[in-house]
Amino acid sequence: MAGLLAALMVGGGLLILTLGLGARLAPPADGAALEADFEEIGTRIERLIDQFTAPLVAGGRATRTADQLLRADINLRPQEWYAFRVLVPMLAGLWVFLLNGILPIAIAIGMLMYLVPGLLLRARRHSRRAALVRQLPEALVIMTNSLESGSTVLQALEVVAETMTAPMGDEFVRVTREVSLGVPADEALGHIASRFESKDFAIVVSAVQLNRQMGGSLAEVLKSIIETLRDRVRLADRIRVLTAQSRASAYIVSGLPFGVAVILLVIAPGYMAPMFTNPIGYAAILLALLLFSLAWVVMGRITNIEL
Repeated sequence: MAGLLAALMVGGGLLILTLGLGARLAPPADGAALEADFEEIGTRIERLIDQFTAPLVAGGRATRTADQLLRADINLRPQEWYAFRVLVPMLAGLWVFLLNGILPIAIAIGMLMYLVPGLLLRARRHSRRAALVRQLPEALVIMTNSLESGSTVLQALEVVAETMTAPMGDEFVRVTREVSLGVPADEALGHIASRFESKDFAIVVSAVQLNRQMGGSLAEVLKSIIETLRDRVRLADRIRVLTAQSRASAYIVSGLPFGVAVILLVIAPGYMAPMFTNPIGYAAILLALLLFSLAWVVMGRITNIEL
């Protein structure tokens, strides 16, 4: 009975959140009345989400979160993101507590569910940034060929936007829109560099800016930096290969204690019971988590080599 109640509560919460996130999707074409009802429901749910997350997005946090979501190419508003990060851990923790009645485990599951989306968001940002850096030399080659064939800067940017796949194509679509609205090309490209904090894009922006101020052939300027960027990509790949073993060791060492704990909970629950029923066990778990976090940070610093 408790499991059924927990499942209903979690399912209901996720259903409400899903309806709110899907409110911006195109409604089914079954008539104007149905479309109006769909939009009204979506508006009410979005208003409820905004009221629920108002304290979480205060103080400029909404702007920073929106920027992070844009970098990760996640089509959510900051309010929807925080609603997801708060409601899902609460419902998951409540579900676990109703199933086994052990409060520390429920709190640990809730904290884990709160941290996972942030880690996934960060991983997606880094993944898109790495993909962007890899595609940059190819994009510059396409842009250089377009300029040498007589195209304007805007036309060259449009060719890159149409030719390249995501994420480079998506970013150059934004650039072409900004340039068509009157923003200088170097400033529009600079927005990509600042958004992804990319030194490689910063080099391109500096070259375009100098060319706009001093004059000359932009195609020749881009040719001169394509090989430099290719060398940086090759060096980054070499570093990634050399640090692969260290990164794998970090993942294994960090995940091994949790895997062993899960196995012991399954095959010998009585052996692990004191860890969740005794204050000393709580302190040991907390200390272990702190040490794991510290070790993860240290290993990450060792394997993260900036060019």
